[in-house]
Amino acid sequence: MGNDTVNCGPARPPRQPLQGPVSESILQAPPHGVTVRMYRQGLGDCFLLAFPTAQAGRSYYVLIDCGVLQGAPNGTANLNAVAQDIKAATAGQIHLLVATHRHADHISGFSLAHNVFSSMTIHNLWFGWPEKPDDPIAKQLWAKSHLAQMALTRAVAMQPAALEQVKSVLDFLGDLSAVAGGNPMDPVRALLKSDAAPEYQRPGGPLSLPTVPNLTPADSVRLFVLGPPTRLDALAQMNPASGSNETYLATGRLNAQTSFMMGVLNACNVSVPDLDTMSEDDRALSELSHPFDKALQIPADEARRMEFFSKYYGFDDRSPAQQPSSPGAEQPPQGQAPAASNSARKRGEQSANAAAPAAAAWRRIDDDWLGNAEDLALQLDNCINNTSLVLAIEFVKSQKVMLFAGDAQVGNWLSWHDLPGWKLPDGRMVTVPALLERTVLYKVGHHGSHNATAAALANAAPWGLELMCDPDLVAMLPVDSEFANCVRHWPMPWPNMMEHLRPRTNQRIMRLDTGIPQTNPGALTNSAWDAFAGQVQVTDLYVQYTLVDS
Repeated sequence: MGNDTVNCGPARPPRQPLQGPVSESILQAPPHGVTVRMYRQGLGDCFLLAFPTAQAGRSYYVLIDCGVLQGAPNGTANLNAVAQDIKAATAGQIHLLVATHRHADHISGFSLAHNVFSSMTIHNLWFGWPEKPDDPIAKQLWAKSHLAQMALTRAVAMQPAALEQVKSVLDFLGDLSAVAGGNPMDPVRALLKSDAAPEYQRPGGPLSLPTVPNLTPADSVRLFVLGPPTRLDALAQMNPASGSNETYLATGRLNAQTSFMMGVLNACNVSVPDLDTMSEDDRALSELSHPFDKALQIPADEARRMEFFSKYYGFDDRSPAQQPSSPGAEQPPQGQAPAASNSARKRGEQSANAAAPAAAAWRRIDDDWLGNAEDLALQLDNCINNTSLVLAIEFVKSQKVMLFAGDAQVGNWLSWHDLPGWKLPDGRMVTVPALLERTVLYKVGHHGSHNATAAALANAAPWGLELMCDPDLVAMLPVDSEFANCVRHWPMPWPNMMEHLRPRTNQRIMRLDTGIPQTNPGALTNSAWDAFAGQVQVTDLYVQYTLVDS
């Protein structure tokens, strides 16, 4: 059980769409505790929770996300099968819908299975604070993110082969044209048909599950909001504090990422209306993105018409096969290699100017800015992950905790250390370290990626998973490792993280792709393993776990 590598050998037969069976009866919570259903739609998150109420036969349903990564096998069909099961299991009543963040692998189901979800009743809807439409910081964040996504999308169109990995990262964001000028969360908001308005949560607590007409409150749990952080530097941080600082959200100065964003748009002669709504500093970046002052610039189209540049800078629109052989053509200075773009050097691909004679193209710097594409894509992806709404759900009776971390990455996790703690009505103080220490169910962040489960603070003090020391800890891991590793070439789940997760859970890890081991992996006695396995139900459609609060 210690090996998470995937054999990506000969092609496997195409996967079949999920068939169900769709629930034939209402999903019932245990008298004390919760039933958690993790759906198996592919690489993405979709969790249905059922809490008990005082009304016989009535449960309180919380749905956390529903999506799949763009390009996953049978994505639309699987999400519709999942939505049908959710409708049947809840009698079409979702008492609280939580949309953790705007990545497609968390929210695409609300669009791709819109007909099913729109036929259900969504009573309450929670987002993280960055989704609040009138929040000035959020507006700035999404304007920059949209600009970066637009630049990356156009760069991929220019160099699809060289930027294949960038394209795979953009798949988390979904189709830009599908939200043209809109908001990817709008299809989620449209599902809320009750009188209640969406709530935009900031770190704090304790909160109760929202009330629903004609249903007694589900008062067995209280909720604490740990993220998203309210500091912009925390939103931008994807790596540990001891590593490189992330500067995606920095304003007022030029860096590699902002140069790329403006460079690609200038290269495409694109008008960017978003800039009209930004600050003067942001608009100034368009000018700063050029390596020379405007007075010293010569547009490429004009340079093509000038004999000097045409001869010495390799402006030749013919394909390499059409170009004449010119062994005597000017070469780079002695010992100097042609200056291919960074992206070309990384992949061995030809540069964007592959059609130009190689002997002269080295003089130009037209496409060197493309080398920052991967960095910007990762900055964008991880910043959005850090906007994840993170919930710690505490059982009032036992004080056991469930942690649903969305796709929170390092900046989000580390920001919890700054939270002051909260006073309960009985006078007891609750702190984040205490919540982590009492966690008995961890929804593993971002499909088990390398920087989505924190281990320590900047001063090396234990944090995150290293504080989860409850002997009853189990984990639910929404990963499709074959698709992630063999198709996207992403190491999910990250082996080092798994090496720490296994002993902390005594191998009690429920996975979207593989369920649970059929036999005792050996970390527990047979009776203890059988007790755990008895709490788990695995079908083609979902992995279900019943946590009894005793």
